[in-house]
Amino acid sequence: MKKLLVIILSICLLCSAVPAFAGSSYIDFFENCGITSEENIIYGVPEMTPYTEISSRILTSGTPSYADYGSTGLVTTGTTVTVNSIKGTFVIKADINSDGRITSTDYLLVKKSFSTTPLTGLKLTAGDLNRDGKISSVDYIGIRSYMRGKYPLPTALPEMPEGNDISVVTPTETEKVHIANASVRGIMTLTEFTTASVLPYADGNNDIYYPEAVTLKWISRGENYKVSISTDPNMTGSKVYEGGGHSLTLTDLFGGTRYFYRIETENGESPVKYFETAAEPRTITIDGVSNSRDIGGYVTKDGTKKIKQGILYRTAQLNNITDQGVIDLKDKYAVKTEIDLSGGGNTSLLLTGVIRQEFWSIKSYSEITNISLQSNLKNALEVFADANAYPVLFHCMAGRDRTGTIAAILLAISGVDELTIYRDYHLTYTSWWGNNDNTRPEELNMMMYTLLSLFEEEEDLQQAMTNFLIDEIGLSEDTINKIVNNITEPV
Repeated sequence: MKKLLVIILSICLLCSAVPAFAGSSYIDFFENCGITSEENIIYGVPEMTPYTEISSRILTSGTPSYADYGSTGLVTTGTTVTVNSIKGTFVIKADINSDGRITSTDYLLVKKSFSTTPLTGLKLTAGDLNRDGKISSVDYIGIRSYMRGKYPLPTALPEMPEGNDISVVTPTETEKVHIANASVRGIMTLTEFTTASVLPYADGNNDIYYPEAVTLKWISRGENYKVSISTDPNMTGSKVYEGGGHSLTLTDLFGGTRYFYRIETENGESPVKYFETAAEPRTITIDGVSNSRDIGGYVTKDGTKKIKQGILYRTAQLNNITDQGVIDLKDKYAVKTEIDLSGGGNTSLLLTGVIRQEFWSIKSYSEITNISLQSNLKNALEVFADANAYPVLFHCMAGRDRTGTIAAILLAISGVDELTIYRDYHLTYTSWWGNNDNTRPEELNMMMYTLLSLFEEEEDLQQAMTNFLIDEIGLSEDTINKIVNNITEPV
């Protein structure tokens, strides 16, 4: 039973996150160096830590002053530090008697708290290892286990960089960081698309597809930074970010991509490091626009090519795009061409004269065989054969059916497999516009199946779609080849 309590407590401690100090000053003091803060209480310092070692972790200007440290110069529960008029109090977990050490005395004080001498104040905070607000058997068993080397309390602070060195904390070069959130990632794991499987990742009232950011964190004695980031290990074409502090948050990254970076401060610079993003869909944020994402990054079935990222964007209507959204399209995503698949009824006058606009009314799914509208489909697809048109944004009203049809055609002629096309289509459930009519996944699934089943007599979807566009829609083989060349690249 005691062993079980130790295991439970260990899991609780390892999984619980300590919030950052409410005042920004302590974030500046101790960010990313193994010391964390909550309000005016400072955690993460192990026993037997001299207060002089804490000073080397303070990453801001100003001379720290200490009070109530141990007679031997150790930081104890109750030691205070003040920098630039900001004051914090240390709590050393399991240091109940405030001597900076964890001994049998601390264990006995916790055990006595059950009967004769309840712990209060900082002593209670120090003894409450699992942070549930009270002292229990879990806490005193944890202290005893730590003394036997079996409990995961901090034992040492991480090494600080020497001199002008910069030490990167996260992300590591061995992990692949997410750019897609949990809802998007969940849909990309599905092999069947039903109400039960899809709706846990959906929200009919809100857009919930927004991307994950990646945060670089580092330890440095310098306060200001210049971070250069490139996809080239030689750092050519780097994008430069400048600011103050010891972290940088990055957004709008490509999936499945290795990013190289170098951090410079007034005290020195780091070697070129890298992190790698997971191969996940790249959703984007355009103010006033729903159901927006990059359809790039998907690898072809034979594994030799992938859809280029940053050149093919699918969205819902642009009627409500804001001035900031127009800036996003033009500057952040560099969109050159808009294709409104509803024939011009779902665009915005804000875009007139800003980017090239193409208005072609098409049908979706099996209705693409409608002879009266096939010329419009042909004209819309021919835009993608123009290398000067990119990046291209295409949309209808909800960004689901007509937009999904064009996306399916582009992915199919490029050699992307059928399951990936289905998954990309059902990502619409993570948006409000794509899901506000309460259409069940089974219905959407059947719609896409209706489109792709036009080619089920042929084994190869890529060749079948290509033949259809040539024989039924009237595209030339040369035009199709130009489209594929424009939107794909070697893996």
